[in-house]
Amino acid sequence: MTKEELFGIEFDWFALDATNNVALFATAGFGYIPDAVIQSYDEHADITDFFLTPHWGSESIWDDYAKYGLFVYDWVGASELYATSPDCYVKVGEPAQEMPEDLKDTILSISGLPKFPVDFDSSEVITREIFEP
Repeated sequence: MTKEELFGIEFDWFALDATNNVALFATAGFGYIPDAVIQSYDEHADITDFFLTPHWGSESIWDDYAKYGLFVYDWVGASELYATSPDCYVKVGEPAQEMPEDLKDTILSISGLPKFPVDFDSSEVITREIFEP
């Protein structure tokens, strides 16, 4: 899979923060995707297929992911609302419970799983500078 092939296609991927919390990043078809994630595309996609998401297509989808113990970030393109941080991921969900160990182990086994020098607990916005220091 390449960035060009993913352009316009919803793709969700995972990353860790500095304290090993796990977040799901929803690209909305246009969000930035680190090269390491593209190289392990199948691993990310296989895990997202595991989730039951009865609220697919609505804002409540974020609650579905939070029930799995994930922080959730959604891509927001340039807009007036985020004029100071255009083209960024914005936190839309926080863990509703602890992540099941088997799920965390599966996510941690992803090749080249990104780890960012932030704390998802306190980071409302993740900008491109985090991905490309």
